[in-house]
Amino acid sequence: MTHRRLARRLEKAQRGLLGDVEPVGEGVMEMRGFSGPGWRM
Repeated sequence: MTHRRLARRLEKAQRGLLGDVEPVGEGVMEMRGFSGPGWRM
C-alpha cells in the first residue's frame, strides 16, 4: 500500500503538484507524506 502512495505522489510531482514540501537547506527540498502510524515517505 505504501509503495502505491509513494508512486502516486511522484506522479503528481512530475506534473508540478508538489504538495507538502519543506526546505532542508542549500536548495534541497523535502517532499513530506505521512502514511499511517510511524511511516513517513
